[in-house]
Amino acid sequence: MVTEDVIKEIYEKFDNPPKDPAELNLPYYIDKLKDYHPMRLHDGVIIVENVEEYSPLRRILVRRLTLVMEFTKYVAFAMPEHIFFFEKHGEGVHLHFCNSRKKPFWKRLLSKIFFRK
Repeated sequence: MVTEDVIKEIYEKFDNPPKDPAELNLPYYIDKLKDYHPMRLHDGVIIVENVEEYSPLRRILVRRLTLVMEFTKYVAFAMPEHIFFFEKHGEGVHLHFCNSRKKPFWKRLLSKIFFRK
């Protein structure tokens, strides 16, 4: 089951992509989802075939993936800012945006200096 605690742990523990993208085992997960979510891997991009051509959700950059994980009902494709949850036995796709990330120190400092009110 995917709970808020699990999602938070994914963001905290897997915030950087692996050094070798082969560690993600993408062909296995793409094959597992092919019945409801036809995907293909092309030049470092996962293309979700059943999403509209101009949708920003159609392409997933492999270099941004930090984790691909299988749950009971979902397969999660995690990136530092968001997680795609593809249903294993249905056509549903859920997207979770990370809202607990703190801006880096230098960004907070610059915003205080240049955007004072």
